[in-house]
Parts: sequence; C-alpha cells; structure tokens
Amino acid sequence: MQHLKVTLSNYGQFHALSLAYREHKPKEFKELFSGLPCAMKNIIELTKNSVDAAEKCLYMMLEKNQQFKAAEKLKELLPDGVTAKIQQMLRIQEHEENAVLAHGDCWNNNYMFKYPKQGKTLPESVKFLDFQVTKLSSPVMALSYHIYATASEKELAQLKELLQIYYSSLSSMLKKLGCDPEKLFPYEELIRQWKKYSSFGFAMSSFVLQIVLLEKEDTIDIEAMGGRKCNGKHAKIE
Repeated sequence: MQHLKVTLSNYGQFHALSLAYREHKPKEFKELFSGLPCAMKNIIELTKNSVDAAEKCLYMMLEKNQQFKAAEKLKELLPDGVTAKIQQMLRIQEHEENAVLAHGDCWNNNYMFKYPKQGKTLPESVKFLDFQVTKLSSPVMALSYHIYATASEKELAQLKELLQIYYSSLSSMLKKLGCDPEKLFPYEELIRQWKKYSSFGFAMSSFVLQIVLLEKEDTIDIEAMGGRKCNGKHAKIE
C-alpha cells in the first residue's frame, strides 16, 4: 500500500503544477501545450495485434478458471475490445477543460523508489521514468492506468482511500501555488471523471498485466533476438 500512496501523492503534486500554471498563465499554458501530440494513439495502433492477443488470453484464462460471470462483465465493459476502448477514451477526454500534463505510461517499470538506509520495505519517495507518451489528459487517465496495473486485490478494495490520498496531495499543492482547489478541481470533479474515464486504465491493464506476469521461460532475450521478429511473444525486460 505504501508504494501506491507514494506514487499517488506524487501524481497529485505533479498534476497540480499543470492546473496552477493554466490558472496563473493561461496564454503561456496554451502556447506551450497546444501542439503536444498524443503518441499513445500511434502506439496503440502499432501494438493492436499484441493487445488483441492479450485480450484473447484473458478470456481463455477466465473461462479455464470457470469465471464466467467475470468474463460476461468484461464483455460489458469492453464490448468492442480493448483497443477500441483505449482509442475511445483517448479521443473523448481531449476536450476536458482541466486536463493536466500526464505521465502517460504508468506501469511498474516506470517508477524508481527511494528507500531509507535502514530497511528496504517501505519507500519514502519516487521518481517517474519514461515520458515518451506524455500528453494533456484527464488526471484519471494516469490514475486509473496506474492503479489497475499495479494494485493488488486488497488495495483495489480501498479505491476510495486511494483517490482521497491523491486528491489530498493535489489540493495541498494547489494551495501552496496560490490556487483554490475547490475552484480549479474539486473532489466531486475527480469522481465524475473517474466514472467517465477509468475504463481506460482497466483496458490498459488487461494488456500490461500479461507482460508483467509472464513466466521467465516465456519471455524474450532481447539481446539474442537482435533485429528478428518476436513470433508473437511479448518482450519483458527484467
């Protein structure tokens, strides 16, 4: 839980910078970010075959374990498939007035935690890595991706607390930057956007978790492969 608390608190501070910058210098904000492309759209299109394969594996796993209700629920959430859901979310959230500069690729390979010298179980801070798919988006795009791709079942059951941790950090930073969080981004707005956009993170996690949970014998030796094709396998860097 501590790892999630640290990352969510840092996301709150990071997102607050965008909200405050737009509030204090709207013209400069628009000039700086108006031409920022959404690289994630291209990546999703290029990886469509892998995403589709991951989706099929997910349904096979659910059916193998007789999780038929879960499979039916999944089809309700993703009626047109994972790729279509991700593309839909990327498209409709572009016009949110309180969009922030988001990390973009929010899975566990893109965090570097700092631990106290004595003991290495609970992190005290975190640095975000890999900003290649950074974009302006609803804060929920990053939050839902991160939570669904990294949280345990026990942690997911505490979703309300996780969102409150994020919002507490965001509102505290906004106040330090001379802004009113209730005006710029009230907690009710976070919940509204969560209900609207959190399926993005769920869809992303259905693909990412297959990579994270691969058995070692099923991974690819990147150095040995060179420029050759991967024959449908996923690459996992350890």
